[in-house]
Amino acid sequence: MPSLRSVLVGFSLLEMMLVLAVAGWLLTSSFPLLQLISGRARLEAGVHAIAGAMVFACSEALRSGRPVHLCALHRRRNDYLLRCRPGGSAAEPWDQGALIYADAPVGASTRYDRREDLRDISWPRELRIEAGAARFRCTAAGQFDGVPPAFRLTDPPSGLCARVQRHAAVASPKICFGSACDGGC
Repeated sequence: MPSLRSVLVGFSLLEMMLVLAVAGWLLTSSFPLLQLISGRARLEAGVHAIAGAMVFACSEALRSGRPVHLCALHRRRNDYLLRCRPGGSAAEPWDQGALIYADAPVGASTRYDRREDLRDISWPRELRIEAGAARFRCTAAGQFDGVPPAFRLTDPPSGLCARVQRHAAVASPKICFGSACDGGC
């Protein structure tokens, strides 16, 4: 005669299916929240990378006493740094990152020449980043020439957006997320 202990060991098929159904329901109901959390993390990473690039460009211009440029990066397929993205349209995508380079001493061209790069910055590939121009120039006085940099970041999977702007008189960039921005994203 089998003992009572050997008869009651294990789970029934019904119990296992019930546990799997509850676990599946929990996973599917938490997926939108996980997507929102990961989208917010990607957006914050991109915002901080761009804000850091703006601060670095102007601090390097002040330190070196020569203009420093911030431009949309153009890479080859193997991620080898190639150059600034050509063109200068307002709808220029900054999807591959940013290049910060210092101009050579007086007499040289203002476009990127080899060995002038100081730093290249990248951000999560899922982000769509647009700026008012393909290139921004920070003078030796630590101020941006012309239109100050303004970036609009969008995370398509989560639908979140943010803006990063630098005003001429303020040293640190202004950062806002979603509807907190003036006029929204």
